[in-house]
Amino acid sequence: MQQLSPLASSSPEILLRITMHAVDELGPPQEWLNLVLCCSALQRQLDNSTVHALVFARKFYRLRPAHPLAGDAKGELRRRFGALKVFRRACVDGDGDGDGELRDALRIAHGMLGDEAPGARARTVAQLRWAGLPRLLVRFLEERWYPLEDDIPTPAESAPFPGLQIYSILCYFARLDFFTPTLPPHLRKLAPAPAPATHAAGRADAEHFISECRARRCDARARVPAPGDRGYRVGSLAGQWQGSSLIPCIDEYKRWVSDAGENAPGAMTTFSRVPLYVTLREHFSTAVVDRGEGAAGLFSSWKETEHGIVTSDASGKQFFYKTYHDAKEQPSSSSITDVVTDDPYASAWGSFKFLGRIRLADGLVTLQRESLDGHGTTLFKGYLVSGDHFAGRYREFDGAAAAAAGVTEESRVAEWEAAFSLSRVIS
Repeated sequence: MQQLSPLASSSPEILLRITMHAVDELGPPQEWLNLVLCCSALQRQLDNSTVHALVFARKFYRLRPAHPLAGDAKGELRRRFGALKVFRRACVDGDGDGDGELRDALRIAHGMLGDEAPGARARTVAQLRWAGLPRLLVRFLEERWYPLEDDIPTPAESAPFPGLQIYSILCYFARLDFFTPTLPPHLRKLAPAPAPATHAAGRADAEHFISECRARRCDARARVPAPGDRGYRVGSLAGQWQGSSLIPCIDEYKRWVSDAGENAPGAMTTFSRVPLYVTLREHFSTAVVDRGEGAAGLFSSWKETEHGIVTSDASGKQFFYKTYHDAKEQPSSSSITDVVTDDPYASAWGSFKFLGRIRLADGLVTLQRESLDGHGTTLFKGYLVSGDHFAGRYREFDGAAAAAAGVTEESRVAEWEAAFSLSRVIS
C-alpha cells in the first residue's frame, strides 16, 4: 500500500491555509495548480468550487453567494488570467494571436473593472498593473491608434458593437464631468437673469449647461445586442439631446500641428467646450414612387407633407420618408433614415439646422449642421450607445468653427477633428 506524503495526509484546514498563503502574490495561482497536479489526493481536496471561490477572493474580490460568477469561479479565473497573459506577452509586437486576441483581452479587462464597486478595485487594478496593461496601452496607442485620414470609404465592422473609439469618448466625457465646472469669470458677477434674445450666452445659460449637460455616467455595457438585433432600430435617435463638444485652442493647435512632424503629437493641454442642444425628428423611407407621381414630378428636390417627406433625385426618381411617431409600430424600412432638426437654444449658442442620415446596418449616424448665422457647415459622425448616449467625432469642412471663433482666412490652419457627447433628455 502506497503511503501518502505528509503534505497529502494533512488535514483539509492545514492544506487550505497553505494554499491561501501560496496564492497571495500577484499573477496566476500557479502554486495552487502545482499542488493540484501533485497527486489525486491533493486534487480531491483542493480542486473544488469552495477552493476556487477562495482563490478568486485572494486574487480579485470575495464572491457573494448570489453573484453570477459564484458558481463558476474556476472558469472566471481561467478567463481573467488568460487575458492577463495576453497583456504580459505584449502581443502588439507580434507575440500571441494578433489583434483579435488583444481585443478580447481588453474587453475582459473592461468587464473586470466594471464588475466591482469603485472602492473594491484595488486588487484587480494591481493585477492589471502586474500584467503591464498601462504600458501596453500607451505603446499601442502611440504605434497603432494614431488616426490616418483618407477619402476611401470602408465598410462597417461585422461586430455587433460600435468601434472602441466611441466607448473611449464616453469614458473621457464622464471623467471630465466628474468634477463640477465653474462659471466663467465674466459671468459670475452677472445676475442670474435670462439671457437677452441675442446671440450671446448669459449666466442662466451657463448654469443650465453646467447642471444639465454633464455626462454623469457611462453605461456603455448596456449596449448588448438582443437576439435578432441586426442594427439600428428606427426611432432610437428621435427626441431631445444635450451635451457638449470639444474645441482646441487655436494658438496651441497651430503649434501642435507644426511640431507634429511624422510622429504622433502629444496631448493638447488647452481646449474649450461648447454646449450642444439638438432636437431630432426621424423620417424613414418605405418605397420608391414612380416618376411623375406624389410630388408632381419634382426634380432634385424634397417636399415636406403632412405625413412625411418626398425627395426626388436628378432623374425624377422619388422616395417617401414617413415621419416617425413613438407611439406607433413602424413597418420595415430601407437602408437609410433622414434626420431633420432645429436648435431651441439659438439665442445663447447660435442658430443651426441639422440634416442627416442613419445607416441602419450598423447604426452609423451622419449629421450635417448648417449655421443660420453664416458660420459654415460642420459634419458630425457617431453612434448611439445604450439608447441614451450619442457620441462620436465632428469636423468643419468649410470654415465653420474658424468663422465662429473669429479666425480670418489668412490665419486659417489645417482642419481639425474633435469629439462630442450627447445624452438623451428624459422628460
